[in-house]
Amino acid sequence: MVRFDGGARGNPGPAAAGAVAFLDGEVVSSRGVFLGKKTNNEAEYEGFLLALSLYGESGEQGSIEGDSLLILNQVMGKWKVKATHLREIVIEARKEWNLLGAPPLRHIPREENKEADAQVNTVLDQECP
Repeated sequence: MVRFDGGARGNPGPAAAGAVAFLDGEVVSSRGVFLGKKTNNEAEYEGFLLALSLYGESGEQGSIEGDSLLILNQVMGKWKVKATHLREIVIEARKEWNLLGAPPLRHIPREENKEADAQVNTVLDQECP
């Protein structure tokens, strides 16, 4: 499985995305990226794209998990995309997700997403001390 997160300090503000790949409950790969000034939702989408990248690189066959119902439901087409500034990234996310065979997406509570959240905060702490 691969988990993702994104966050901004301010909305918009300095933002980062993070993703962590697991195998048998152990972290096998992780990545965090500074995004510059973004909204929280933009950062979450960037985290999702990062998770797709890790998923593809690892040959993963599990699920992609995150604590953002907005991202998961918009990617699956269950929720409309009302924010015009998100439309392009939603299209990109759906395309990349489908290219990977539309792996299962699963919502998890924030408490279960600590490793991906830690990636985000580590990057933000380094970039915005």
